[in-house]
Formats: sequence, structure tokens, C-alpha cells
Amino acid sequence: MKHNEFTTWLEENSRFKSARVIKDYVSRATRLEKEFSKYFGKSFTLEDEYLKDNGKFVKSMLLRCGEKLKSKQFIGIALPIGKNQMYCIISAVKYYFMFCEYYTKSLK
Repeated sequence: MKHNEFTTWLEENSRFKSARVIKDYVSRATRLEKEFSKYFGKSFTLEDEYLKDNGKFVKSMLLRCGEKLKSKQFIGIALPIGKNQMYCIISAVKYYFMFCEYYTKSLK
């Protein structure tokens, strides 16, 4: 995850002006990436998922507050599945994918 670049992008391009809120968004996206890497392999990154399919797989796993993550396959995943807190993580991931879109376009 490109922490510094994501933080800078949020500061410059989001509606969030509070450093605390920006730090929370970076932390939430990092948390999801860390938890998913436990189940999908240590090489799992949100950037790679964006490059593969624009994050469609990750987004599909997060539908309905992450209900798909309740299956036996994901027992022990440390995410607030089915709770309102999950919306905050989902929002952070959406912003990270927006950042990825911006970042990949700026490299061209």
C-alpha cells in the first residue's frame, strides 16, 4: 500500500480536511489489506486488486457489510462484518481505489 501517496492524495483531493480523519482512512484501508492478506496470501495488495479488475473482487467481498466474509472459509477474520463500522472500512477502500485510478492515470 502506498501510505504516503494515499495520504497526500486525500489531503489534496478529498473533502476531508482533518488530519485525524485522513489518518483514519489510511488506517482502515491498511487494516482491510492486512486481514485479506491472511486469507488470500501475503502478496495480496489493494493496488494489485485494482490493477487486476479495478477492485471488483474486493468490492464484491464487501457487499452488504461484508456478509460474504461470514462463511466458514473466513473464520477469525478481524473485521466488523455486518456492523456499521464496516461501512467506514468500505468507504476507505473505495477512496483507495479512487486514488489508484488517479495514480495509474498520472503515470501515463
